Amino acid sequence: MKKYLFLTCLLLVSQIHAQGDFELEKSVDGTSSKIYTEDRKLLDDLSAIEKQEMELKDIDVDTFVNFEKEIFALDNISYDFNNKYDFLNENLGQKDSFARAKQGSNNFYFGLSSYDKLDGLEYGLEYLNKYEGLEYKANIERKVRGEERKNTDKGMDKFHLDLAYDNIKGQFKVDRLDENYGGMKNSTSQVEASRKLLELEGIFEYTVLDTAQENYKVNAEIYYADSDSVSLSTSPYTREWTNTAINLYGTYAKMLNTEASSHLLEGKIGYLYDGMYKGKSGTLYLEGKDRFRISALNDIDFRSHFAIESSSKETSSDEFNFSAGLSARKQIDNHLTLFGSLAKDNRNKQARDIRNNFEYTSDILAFNDLKTEDNYIINAGASYLLDNIFVETSASLIRSKDKLFYQQVESDTGKEYSITPSSYNKTLTWTELALRATYTFDENLRTEAVIDYNSQDKLSYIPNIKSALSAVYNFDKYEARANFRYNGDMYANINKQNKLDSYTAFDLITTYNFNSNMSGVFAIENIFDTNKEVLTNYPVDSRKFTLKINMKF
Repeated sequence: MKKYLFLTCLLLVSQIHAQGDFELEKSVDGTSSKIYTEDRKLLDDLSAIEKQEMELKDIDVDTFVNFEKEIFALDNISYDFNNKYDFLNENLGQKDSFARAKQGSNNFYFGLSSYDKLDGLEYGLEYLNKYEGLEYKANIERKVRGEERKNTDKGMDKFHLDLAYDNIKGQFKVDRLDENYGGMKNSTSQVEASRKLLELEGIFEYTVLDTAQENYKVNAEIYYADSDSVSLSTSPYTREWTNTAINLYGTYAKMLNTEASSHLLEGKIGYLYDGMYKGKSGTLYLEGKDRFRISALNDIDFRSHFAIESSSKETSSDEFNFSAGLSARKQIDNHLTLFGSLAKDNRNKQARDIRNNFEYTSDILAFNDLKTEDNYIINAGASYLLDNIFVETSASLIRSKDKLFYQQVESDTGKEYSITPSSYNKTLTWTELALRATYTFDENLRTEAVIDYNSQDKLSYIPNIKSALSAVYNFDKYEARANFRYNGDMYANINKQNKLDSYTAFDLITTYNFNSNMSGVFAIENIFDTNKEVLTNYPVDSRKFTLKINMKF
């Protein structure tokens, strides 16, 4: 089991490092210089937790539950190039907003960037302190993207404040975005296309009960976003919208041990209101999870989950949804592990998740509440470890109705394109294959590779093949990372309309640690200036240079 945990975490780290189409602003924010070292520390921490977890009766339930949430997240996630370093921070021991403070110190960074001219700027401060039992962390950032081609400058401001006192935790977030969307690459006339986005969020958690065998928490999350924009010229679509979401829920976890089996049970009940543009929905939901071992099958690790929800929607039919799944993993020997799962996934998606999960552009138009996907998934795979080589492969068969998809729409003038999400009201069946591999040459050099295949050919913005290859070299105070990424052919509209050709891109990130408190990063994104399209006549971002200094104090 210990080896399984190590391999799972190592795989996630490999995934995230291998993902080439990360946003460079996130990858060079001062953490990349120490990301590998921190990854190894987190793996060691989780391995220690795994040792504790083998003694189910003695483990502290809160530690176990937090650990368990991370493992469930690893098991249930399907690989997506849209996962950034933030995902690593959230799922490998940093869900507690103060976890990073326990590891290190306060940080300040300053950076400059350039496409054709030196007009990009970013700086930020992360400060944590404790006063008479109150822990607080403030994170302030300012980023100016700079202009790549006509109409592409962007400004971003962020203020986040985390508070913790005794059994109460709170998070408060203010994010502001002021951006212009890039014009067409083959047009001299540019249409004004911009938006101002304000996002406000408050998160509250109160621990009611916390003992060695069970805990109970109540949570409240409030989110508000307002997009004030210049819409597409003479188009029925609009960039102007508001989104309000309120999520109230309680969680309960309990250890349950019998002569025949051992269980960690988790339950969640809540109500979610989600209002987007002219549509809104209210969902009452109940979720349950169980990780268990059966004494007669103690070398197999099982996980099960279920969820039921009742949704009332304004612009589509009311829904009653049910989801359930069972997964199993067996370690055959010191090298080979087999795993598989069966699942029915039929859960509502929040509007902001629908907006944020599209990776090719942030220009998502206003949309109403959509039908919920109904997915049936069969997955099987194996992982193999031999010395310094690790390989995992898996295959999934998926059947889906009302599948969420994205496609481009154009204004009546034909001078602008943007993206709108929709539900595909037919039943689709397809296969997904995945391969992950890492090879460590020595303590200084390692390589990581990811290849994903998707047989889907009806929907837009789903390439058949996506891959990423990364090589990382560490020596003394220096680290260099070279990323290669490939995005296969895809279509901008359903039924194979408006083909977008495949493209490859290379990135280079170099880091130098001057001392324990200061590091510098130099990065080049899209080194060979790939000029392929992600919307019809709209290219990917061109070559970009970034220079950044990070200081701890």
